[in-house]
Amino acid sequence: MDELTGLFSRRGLNRRFGFDQRYEDLGMYLIDLDHFKSVNDGYGHDAGDKLLKATENALKSQTRTEGNCFRLGGEEFAVLRPWRGWKDAYDFAENLRELIGVTSIDSDGRSVQRAASIGVSYLPVSGSMSEALKLGDMVLREAKALGRNRSILADETMLETLRSRGMFIQASELQLALERGELEYFVQPIVNGPDTNTVGFEALVRWFLPSGELVEPKKFVDLLYQVIRQPRYAQLQLELRRQVLEQLKDYPDSYVSFNFTLEQIGYLGGARALHRDIQSILDHPDRQIVIELSEKALHARVNEEVLIEELSQMRTYGYK
Repeated sequence: MDELTGLFSRRGLNRRFGFDQRYEDLGMYLIDLDHFKSVNDGYGHDAGDKLLKATENALKSQTRTEGNCFRLGGEEFAVLRPWRGWKDAYDFAENLRELIGVTSIDSDGRSVQRAASIGVSYLPVSGSMSEALKLGDMVLREAKALGRNRSILADETMLETLRSRGMFIQASELQLALERGELEYFVQPIVNGPDTNTVGFEALVRWFLPSGELVEPKKFVDLLYQVIRQPRYAQLQLELRRQVLEQLKDYPDSYVSFNFTLEQIGYLGGARALHRDIQSILDHPDRQIVIELSEKALHARVNEEVLIEELSQMRTYGYK
């Protein structure tokens, strides 16, 4: 049981509706209060607790005759109710969202309320609870990414959209791809317009499946950065970069740019470690290496002071 609300917790959800405890198909509704942290920060934790209790009561009012509600942790709740198709599921989710949106508490004379984002998935009687939670969480994050205060269904249309983005690629698949040599770097020449001389190359990673199908970088590159945090796979990526430089040995005066995340540099000693790795694969003493940071790097959570110091150190090493 959750101590604050008295609802069943995530553990209670799994215990009461595990594989051998379900007797009908269910709809799963994952609910997250939008910007809840601002309640605690602006009105105090007592107000936050009151709003969570009020949300509990709102959910109970909608599951009194059928269904169950749970508090999964923090400001995240879940509802399970009998499955009657995607339209019914969406209508019910929207009813929940609208109800939560008008659920308010009084804090020192001020009315406090928050909207909700909801992700809906289907849990068949013989299905996997963990899979339904995973899909529900995926579409809940999609709802938040699209601006919050909305309900998103994990129906086939949405799942196909998520597949097209590579959302179902597993870290183990990418690890295996690195081990099998399915990842390759291609180079894009950078040409000086006025004299058409090639001044450099940008190294771009590509993933070719055994079937010959090309997996677009946007589908896996974020996951790749997670995988190469492990030393074994970091070394495999470094070897791929060494091969790129070897292929460009006839262009020693041209720079080569590689993509990095801020997390690979923005820690104490990051510049020294990165410099050591790059020096270990250089094909020519005069080779200029460019450290390229993608637009996504701007959203990374790093210590800015440390980052600036490490980037400055990279400059002193001679990198651009």
